[in-house]
Amino acid sequence: MRCSIHTSFAAVLFLLMSLLAPRRGLAAEPDPRFKAFFEAADPAARKAAIAAIRAAAPVPMDVERALRQGRSYPAVSKKGWQVFKHTGTDGQARPYHVYVPKGYDPARKHPAIVSLHGGVSRANLLTEDVVKQYRADFEKDADKYGWIIIVPLGQRGATWFDEVGMVNILAQFAAVKRRYNIDEDRVFLGGFSDGASGALVMGLYHPAPWAGFYALSGSIIVAGLAPEDAFPVNLANRPVHAANGGLDPLYPSVLQKMFIDQLKEQGARITWTDYPESGHDDSYTKQEDPKVTQFLLNTVREPNPKHLVWETANPKVGRCDWVRIDEVRDVGNNRGPEPSNLILTGPPQFALLADQAFAGPGLRIQQVPPGTLSQTAGLQPGDILTRILGVEIKTLGDFQKVGLTQIIAMKKGDTIAGEYRRGDATQSFRFEIPELPRVPIFKLSPVG
Repeated sequence: MRCSIHTSFAAVLFLLMSLLAPRRGLAAEPDPRFKAFFEAADPAARKAAIAAIRAAAPVPMDVERALRQGRSYPAVSKKGWQVFKHTGTDGQARPYHVYVPKGYDPARKHPAIVSLHGGVSRANLLTEDVVKQYRADFEKDADKYGWIIIVPLGQRGATWFDEVGMVNILAQFAAVKRRYNIDEDRVFLGGFSDGASGALVMGLYHPAPWAGFYALSGSIIVAGLAPEDAFPVNLANRPVHAANGGLDPLYPSVLQKMFIDQLKEQGARITWTDYPESGHDDSYTKQEDPKVTQFLLNTVREPNPKHLVWETANPKVGRCDWVRIDEVRDVGNNRGPEPSNLILTGPPQFALLADQAFAGPGLRIQQVPPGTLSQTAGLQPGDILTRILGVEIKTLGDFQKVGLTQIIAMKKGDTIAGEYRRGDATQSFRFEIPELPRVPIFKLSPVG
C-alpha cells in the first residue's frame, strides 16, 4: 500500500490538546502528571500518564505550555562514557554505551549519533576490549561538536535487521532522550558494514526519529533479512550519505550503484561515493570522514514535512512522521502503482573454485560451478587461468579484482576473452554474455 499525502500539520497540536481535554486549569508550574508523560518508557505508561492528565481536566493553554516546556533534565550530568542496560522483547538484557560530551549543557539541545557496529550476526556480543576500541573513535569529534553518542550492541537474534534488534535501537535511543537534552531534529543513525546496512533498513521501516542516515560499505539489499516486507521508496523520506568500495567482495560498488540509481529514481536523496580501490575495509576513512562530518553538521530534520510517501503491508511498520496506517487489507480495487522494489540485472557469474595450494603464476582451477560463465568458457578442473579481459592473472587477487570491477559490470552482448594452460598447451576462449535475468530483490507477501 502506498500512502502519498500533501497536507498541513497545523491540526496536530490541536488534536493532541483535544485528546487531553479542555475544562479547568492546571498550575503554570511543571505538573508531575506531565513529568510522568515525558518519562513514560512504554505505551502502557504513556497511556496511563495521558489518562491522569485528562482526569485533571486542564485548559488547552496549560497543555500547550507544558508540551512546549517539555522534559526537565538534571542540572549536573556525568560526562564521558556510561553503560546502561536494556531488556529486549526477547527477555535478554544487553548493554548499550552512551558518551556525553565534555561541553554537555542540560539547558540546551545537543545533536546525537546512534552508531551501529558491524558483524552483528555473531553469536556473542562484542568483547569489552573491542567496544573500548570502537568507542575511542568518537570521543574527539563528540567533544568538538557536542554530539551525544549512543552505541547499541547486537548479536544473532538481535541484529539490526530483525524485530528484536530494531526495537532495541529505538528503545535505547528513547531512554537516552529521557536522560539528556537531545535535539530531536539532529539525530543520526549509521555505521559501517552491517551497521551501514542496518541504518538503511531502519530507513525503510522506522525513519521518523532520524534526521538522516550514513552508510559506509553497506547495502540496502539486507532488508531482505527483515521480518516485514521491504519497500525501497520509503527511503525517500530521509537523506542518506553512503559509500562503497570497488573491491568489496560483499557489496562491490558496481552492484551498489545499480541499487543507488534505482533508489534515486524512486525519490531517495542519496549522496554516494565509489572508492574503486577499496575493499570491505576502512581504507577510505581518511577521505570519507570529513564528508560524513559535514553531512552530520549540515543536515536538519524537517519534523512536519509537507509531503511524504509510505508503503507498507503491515500496520506494525505503518508509521512515518504524521502518517499512521492502522489497517492494510485487500478491498478488491487493486489498480494503481505497483509496490516499489529493486531489480537486479545479472550480474554475469564467472565463478570458479581456486586451488589454494597452487603458488602460481596463474590460477589453478579446482572446480567449475555448473551453469556459470566459466563453464561456458570451457574451463575444467586442473586448468590454469592466466589471462582474462586483457589482465594477466598471477594470483587469486588478480582474478577477484577483474571480477569485481569488470566482469560484474558487463551486460548482454559484451565479450569475455581469456587464456589458460591445459597441460603444456596454451588455449583461449572468447564468447558473448548471454541474456541476463532480471530479478526483484524483495519478495512481497500477499495482502490478506
